[in-house]
Amino acid sequence: MQLVIPKSSGYPGIRKRTLSQQVKIGTFSLIIMIVLLCASMAVLFLLRFNSISTKGYVLRKLESERLQLVKEIERKEMEISNVRTLEFILNSEKVKRMVQLNQDRIVYLNKDDGLAKK
Repeated sequence: MQLVIPKSSGYPGIRKRTLSQQVKIGTFSLIIMIVLLCASMAVLFLLRFNSISTKGYVLRKLESERLQLVKEIERKEMEISNVRTLEFILNSEKVKRMVQLNQDRIVYLNKDDGLAKK
């Protein structure tokens, strides 16, 4: 069963007009609202684009720092290998058997002396 109330009835609690009939928006207000909506969308787009470009800048900076660190590691590894090589040479049996040469035993050749004289 349905209760049907005529429009002209003055029962309490029943509106004669709906909310949409009471709100009236003019063309100027509508234009202002559209402009504000477009401006807010542009601001949101710029903020998003700025955050993306900032992330790209940070990423490039971190990549260059990583490359510098890789080069530094390679340089340090080369230094370590050079030091290890020197230590290996100095600790080898061949080097330990070597003796220091006395200055008395060194003989220098003169410029005028030839090595192959007849």
